[in-house]
Amino acid sequence: MITSLQLNELGAALVKFQGNMPHVVKGADNPFFKSKYADLASIMQAVAPMLAECGLAVTQLAEIDESERGNVNLTTMLLHASGQYIASTISMSPVKQDPQAYGSAITYARRYAVCSILGLAPDEDDDGNAASAPAAAPLAGANFIWPYGEKHKGKAISDINSEYLSWVIQQEKMPDEIKTRCKNELARRDV
Repeated sequence: MITSLQLNELGAALVKFQGNMPHVVKGADNPFFKSKYADLASIMQAVAPMLAECGLAVTQLAEIDESERGNVNLTTMLLHASGQYIASTISMSPVKQDPQAYGSAITYARRYAVCSILGLAPDEDDDGNAASAPAAAPLAGANFIWPYGEKHKGKAISDINSEYLSWVIQQEKMPDEIKTRCKNELARRDV
């Protein structure tokens, strides 16, 4: 995280913003998880008037890492009219390296980053995972419980062989969430 030397005016404006924070409507449907979420456009439409009233603005800049991994680096900056600011960068690895995958990763990162920097919580903070796994299954990182098939269902992703995870990534109809988890697990093993 990067900040200006002083944060007093930005801090006061953010307190005012959060005290009068608008309701963000969960109007978008996620058919895979059978849930609703607040999309980026809804979030920005809901917060824009209050940001302006508080002298705040959010800007987000994305860069594609030119390395072999091709990560998307998104920097989100909260600016105050005084010139004070805070900024944070998130790096994501798209499942594929094509324009649609990069666009999807950028939109996803923007939505979560703007909610984070403003202190918004329009969705439950489980990244949609509760709907994708058996009840009471741990879902974080290598503890993700595999929800598919007889052979691997109920196993921790860390216990599934690399060849199968690589195969899953290549399947067109497999949800991007699962492909990303497989890719992240394979990357974790390479470390």
